[in-house]
Amino acid sequence: MALATWSLFSIGAIAQPEIDLLRHYNISGNDYFTDLYFMENGDFVLTARSNNVGSVTRLDAEGRIGWHAPLGDIWLHSIIEADDGDLLAAGSVGPSPRESIAFVVRISGDGEDERWRAEFGPTAFSGIIELKSGEFVLCGTNSGDAGRLVCIDGNGDRIWDRQYFAGEMGSLHLYALRETVDGIIAVGRGYPSGWILKVDFDGEQTWARVYAAPNGRSFHSIVSVPEGGFALGGIYSQRWEWGGLWPYMTLTRVDDAGEIEIDRIYSERDNPGHQNAGIARLPDGFIIVGWQYPNLFRGEMLRRSYPLAIRTTLNGVVVWRKDFSQIVEAEGMGNVLSNRLGSVIALPNNVIVACGSMVSNEEENGDDAIIVRLEPDILGPVVFHKEPEDSLLKVLPGETIDFLIRARNQQGEEMSYQWTYRDTVRSQDTSCTIRFNERGTFPVVCRVNAGEWSVEVVWTVEVADLFIASHTPDTLSLTVQRNSEIDFTLDSVAYIGDSENLRYEWMIYDSAAVRWEEVAGDDRIGIRSYAFARTGGYALKAKVLDPNVDPVPADSVQWAIQVRGVIRAFEPNLPEISLEPRQEATFELIPFNANNDSIQFWWTLDGEEDTLSIESILSISFSDTGRYVVSGYARERVSEEEWEEDVQVWVVNVHSLSAGLDP
Repeated sequence: MALATWSLFSIGAIAQPEIDLLRHYNISGNDYFTDLYFMENGDFVLTARSNNVGSVTRLDAEGRIGWHAPLGDIWLHSIIEADDGDLLAAGSVGPSPRESIAFVVRISGDGEDERWRAEFGPTAFSGIIELKSGEFVLCGTNSGDAGRLVCIDGNGDRIWDRQYFAGEMGSLHLYALRETVDGIIAVGRGYPSGWILKVDFDGEQTWARVYAAPNGRSFHSIVSVPEGGFALGGIYSQRWEWGGLWPYMTLTRVDDAGEIEIDRIYSERDNPGHQNAGIARLPDGFIIVGWQYPNLFRGEMLRRSYPLAIRTTLNGVVVWRKDFSQIVEAEGMGNVLSNRLGSVIALPNNVIVACGSMVSNEEENGDDAIIVRLEPDILGPVVFHKEPEDSLLKVLPGETIDFLIRARNQQGEEMSYQWTYRDTVRSQDTSCTIRFNERGTFPVVCRVNAGEWSVEVVWTVEVADLFIASHTPDTLSLTVQRNSEIDFTLDSVAYIGDSENLRYEWMIYDSAAVRWEEVAGDDRIGIRSYAFARTGGYALKAKVLDPNVDPVPADSVQWAIQVRGVIRAFEPNLPEISLEPRQEATFELIPFNANNDSIQFWWTLDGEEDTLSIESILSISFSDTGRYVVSGYARERVSEEEWEEDVQVWVVNVHSLSAGLDP
């Protein structure tokens, strides 16, 4: 684990970017933007608190108000845009987490129609995300003691609801979360420690990492890092010799297992005290925002605050800081909580947009909500083209790859190139050709230098006797409808030996059965069709190998499949059953969203239009021998005009025990 390091702000290394846009919004008095979301069309939507009213505001690219939607006495902390253009905002009502009632509100993209609002009991929600599978997950604290994650569908109905306890560490509050390949990462505070929590898509805890500090620390925001792992914005508290306990903003990078790789604490000797730490990812670093308490001399009361932004490299080294102090001083001193930034996003081309509040620039107007846009900063060379495009490559021994880089530099510095392979410089041009003879996995690195700045492009090349070159589907994460039949194919296999000797193995993991099982079929064929009869999570693994060689060369690929449908499970759980005449059979459909009142059921026999029942359970007896088909249907409303329909079919063979026996 990496140790925390203290960073003093560098001065003059790179000039602070100019403010391109700063707008004040006096909506209802004492306004504060709490969260900011960038929409696909270039607009922004923001949650706000104005006196005792929570609201959502939509701005265009230049900060002009498109619409404003008051939503009542709700403190809204987080907002996202759903796939259909609706907006979901999460928050709470009440004076404290122990006394709050959590809410999620869904409104239309034009702010005119409130689709629904859902209440979740004593909770304060701090964050919301939409999963790739279409559900939504919220994080927060339950009654101020337990961390809480709640998964809901698009109608606000609970799919699962989990609590997580800090034990002897005290209360746990989860502030932010992100989806990963195989679950969800949530971060927060279990006083006095920072927490990182990993759960699967059913909310079951996979692991938890606790990072203690003598005087307390917390993680308030999280972004994914393309190179792997996550970056967290947080707070580290430091006790001064005269008794004060002051927080500092931190940037922490962790790997996919939650182990700290980089941990930086940002301090100034003369101006301690930073709060909040919202974070966003830039192509070549991070931006964290909050606010600063300046000039904290021994025993002096806190008198004012400044919005604060800190720009770092990918390793957390400070590039510049901007505290907006001149603007605040020009417009009024304010109070401790007036001048602050709470949320930040990074747009293309290094444009930074943040929101928060500031003392009003008009007399007697209290505090204004603000949005700030900073001019882009270009720190070094920008790679705009590379060959090959894929960063992960596989080749057979003896193959050759041509690598190419195209870059530009905005500062006018002359650029140089250095290509290394296996710790040896291979080229100092814009291209490099490498022949791969030895087996193993090796990085090919091109470093582009421009003055004091540089950027690295890395290809990881695996040299193996056998590998899967292409497969269908090419994406390894799928969401399919129940009963869908999907073809999985190993389209191309590269092998240095005789391809006639290759064998294929197929295994499937059914989360309902909780086991791996072999998929039957000809082991010489690299294709399988599979129909997913039950909702839930599946994994399908295809392996190719040559059993005639020692050691056995092999490669595999694994797909993660999330199966959705109205029907989650059914009884009997076999598609074909046998009965005796006049023996009663009971069939049941178990819906995915069991508490949704909009689900409708109906049953038919042998494809006839007559409905046998409109309940979720059907009991029926067959007086005559023969073969019958029982069909159970379920449909669920997904919008005002749209329903999703699902069907489960059983084949019933009715025969006498004496059938076929001689008298």
